[in-house]
Amino acid sequence: MRMAFAGLISISSYPGDYVTNLAEKPVACPLVRYQAKKLSHVCNRRHQVLNLDPLTKILLPLLDGTHNLAAIVKVICEHIENKTLSLFDENKQPVSDAKDIVRRVNIICQATLENLAKQAVLI
Repeated sequence: MRMAFAGLISISSYPGDYVTNLAEKPVACPLVRYQAKKLSHVCNRRHQVLNLDPLTKILLPLLDGTHNLAAIVKVICEHIENKTLSLFDENKQPVSDAKDIVRRVNIICQATLENLAKQAVLI
C-alpha cells in the first residue's frame, strides 16, 4: 500500500480500456486525436497528461484505424519534404537521401507507435 500512496503503482478495480499491443491499423482514443490537433499535450486513458513532440502531434490524428504503418510513414515523409518537420542524423545533419528518410521515418514511427501503446493512448 505504501507504493500506491507514494504514486509508484496504480491500483484499479477494473481493466484499463486501452491496448498495449499494436494493431495493423492503430486507433488512438478520439479525444486524444482531437486534443493533438488543438493542443501540445493530450490526456491518455489513465488520465495522465502527455506532452507531444512535433512528430507525435502530426501522427496522432492519423490513428483513426484507416492508416497502416506504411501510410503513416508516407504522410510523415511528406511533412519532411514540405519542411514542416525536420529529420537529422546522428551528427545533427539534415537527412536528404529519400531512401534514408523513409528508412529512418519507418523506424521512428514504429517506436513512436509502440510508445503510444505503452502510454495508454491506443484503444
